[in-house]
Amino acid sequence: MITEPELSSGGEPEPERGPEPGAEAGHEPGPDAGLEPGLGDQLATPSGPVGRRPWTWAVGGVAAASVAWVAVLQGTGYGHTAAPDLHGYHITDNPCTGQNLQPLTDALAAQGFLALPASVSRGPALDHVSCDMVGYRPANDHWQTTYTVTFTLDLHKKTDPRAEFEDTTKAVLSTLAPAQQDGAGLVTTADDGGTTRPYPGIGDSAYLSSSATRQSLSVRHGGAVFTLTLQGGNEWQDTGTASADGSRPLPPVADTTALAPQLPTTMRHLMTLMSSAGSH
Repeated sequence: MITEPELSSGGEPEPERGPEPGAEAGHEPGPDAGLEPGLGDQLATPSGPVGRRPWTWAVGGVAAASVAWVAVLQGTGYGHTAAPDLHGYHITDNPCTGQNLQPLTDALAAQGFLALPASVSRGPALDHVSCDMVGYRPANDHWQTTYTVTFTLDLHKKTDPRAEFEDTTKAVLSTLAPAQQDGAGLVTTADDGGTTRPYPGIGDSAYLSSSATRQSLSVRHGGAVFTLTLQGGNEWQDTGTASADGSRPLPPVADTTALAPQLPTTMRHLMTLMSSAGSH
C-alpha cells in the first residue's frame, strides 16, 4: 500500500494533473483536446462567416437586384399606358342639326329633314354619342328618296383605339337588301360593298368607304373616333297600292357617290364644333 506520493526519477513529487482540456464530467476528451485555445475551432469550422451557406448569399443578391429593377421600372413608367389624348373633344348637345351637318345637308337638296334624338352614354373609359338626321325628296310617282345621315363619336379615355380602328375601318362591309313589302315600307337596292381607301389630311388616320348608295368617312384623332355616314334609299308612299304589283315603275337607285366629297368638309366642321381647341 502506497502512503506517500511517488517520486520521479529526480526525486521530486510529480505534480497532480487536472482534467484534460475540453473534458467534462462523464465525457471523454475530444480530438482537439490539448490544442491551443481557438485552434480547434479553426480546424473544425470552414472559412467564412459561421453558420452561413454560400447559396444564402446568392438568394440575397437576387432579391436585392429584383427590388432595384422594380424600382427602376416604376421610375420609368414601364408597364403603365398613358391615357389617349382627346384633343379637347367633348360631348354636349345633339350634333345632328342642319347647321352642324353643313355642307352635306345643303348638297342633299332635300325638301325636309327630320332630326332624331341622340343617344349618349358616359363612363370612366368611354363616352359615346350617336345621332341621325333623315332628309326626303320625291323620286317619282308614289316614291320618295331618303337620305339618312348618321354621326357617331367615341371618346376613348383609358386605352388607345388605334388597333381597333384600323381593323374595323379597313374591313369592306356588304349590305343586304331587305325583302320587298306590301304597302308602305322602305325598299333599298342591294349594294356591292364598295371600296375603302385611306383619306389623308384629316386627324391621325382616316378611311373613306364608298359604294353606290352608301358613303362613310371614319377618322381617328388621338383617342377620339368619328364616323359620318350617308345612306340612300327609296320609300313607297302610297299605302293603298303595293309597289310590287308592277303598276308603278321602280325608282332609280338612290345613288350617293356624287355626295362623297362633302363628307370630309362636313367632318372637319363637326370636329371643330366638338373641340374646345377649335382648329384641326
